Amino acid sequence: MLHKYIIVEDEPLQVENLIEILSERLDLQRVGVFNTAMDAFQFLTSEEGKEVGLMFLDIQMPEQNGLSLLQSINNLPTKPQAIIISAHEEYAIEGYNYDVAGYIVKPVFPQKLFRAIDKVVNNLQSNSKVLEEKTEKDYCLLKIKKREIKIYFKELIYCESSGNDLLLMTLTENYELRGTLKEMETLLPKTTFMRIHNGFLVNLNYIIGHENFSKIFLRYDIHSTKYEVPVGGKYRDFLKDYISKT
Repeated sequence: MLHKYIIVEDEPLQVENLIEILSERLDLQRVGVFNTAMDAFQFLTSEEGKEVGLMFLDIQMPEQNGLSLLQSINNLPTKPQAIIISAHEEYAIEGYNYDVAGYIVKPVFPQKLFRAIDKVVNNLQSNSKVLEEKTEKDYCLLKIKKREIKIYFKELIYCESSGNDLLLMTLTENYELRGTLKEMETLLPKTTFMRIHNGFLVNLNYIIGHENFSKIFLRYDIHSTKYEVPVGGKYRDFLKDYISKT
């Protein structure tokens, strides 16, 4: 089975070296090379980009770094697994916070890179089997004050985080519970919900406007016209890109 991959790297010599090494893998197919995070994001949000299972990613690049791209792809319905290839060891811990499949420090040696690739290929094959068996739900179950509550995705407007506490605003009721936005992201469909701030995760269907992309307006009940939510600087370009396509 062929697994499609992209390279996100701004140094031409590193790209050439990586392509040469990866040419030895008969189970991989290159579908794109990008020298900026935004170019890679735009490709990954296209129809062709949905088929990408693996991304080789540099950290330090022009305009936006690789970590910004890792943050943005959390909102995609199908997220490629990432192997970071960087000259900087100090980003390793932060990189693993984004569940990267591997962290390779330059110069790249084939044997070490192939071990990381083997891990990704095994994960992709396992995930494929799970997806075939999975029945999509339109809700999640959350434990709130000793009760188990069914939260329907279409009724959840946004989630707000304060430390390890969450506020969920729905059409009918507000809920407070212990948890983090990262945990909520794993429960919510990425086609509908987007992280637009370190403290906010919003339902894209309720966005009714924005102010210079520094804040967005949400409709949250039939008696109110809008609710303001701030947009974090590192999320702004990805929100712009989403809105430009809708």
